[in-house]
Amino acid sequence: MSVPLTQEQAAELAGLTVRHLRRLDRESNPPPRESSGGYPAAEFGAWLKSRALSSVSVGDDGTVYNYEAERARLTHEQANKVSLEVAELRGELVRASEVGPYWDDMVSSMRAKLVGMPPKLAAMIADAIARAKFQSQAEAAVYEALAEIEKDGLPAAARERHARAAGKSRAESGEAAAETDA
Repeated sequence: MSVPLTQEQAAELAGLTVRHLRRLDRESNPPPRESSGGYPAAEFGAWLKSRALSSVSVGDDGTVYNYEAERARLTHEQANKVSLEVAELRGELVRASEVGPYWDDMVSSMRAKLVGMPPKLAAMIADAIARAKFQSQAEAAVYEALAEIEKDGLPAAARERHARAAGKSRAESGEAAAETDA
């Protein structure tokens, strides 16, 4: 016959405090105890196992879910969501889905205005040879500036996250940038 576990030993084995173990003694499914107050090792181990298995479930795909862990994860994600919503309400964050189209429109408008400037400015020059030379140089300067500012200012990782959120693959976002360059 095996020697029963003491309350301290049983609590340590279960990963609980002695106080918590005493509380479990008053619940509907208490740990097994002998009349002497000790915990029979084999029965206590079986009780621990049944207790552990009662908090998990197996999904249709065979995945084992721990409800306590999943509930904690859900609570964590809900807190993160609320935190982001509060930051958005304070004006500290703006959704990429709202900024992206605005930024695209602004860049397109700026590009059109810059590309249209050399011919307008060249028209102010009376001498045809000087006008053609000026227009050519102005167009080169504008396209050089456009090449410099074509980048959206986002780090590559942020750009990729935005592209994924918008449902685009990395290749598609690269193709869009190539079309813009053209």
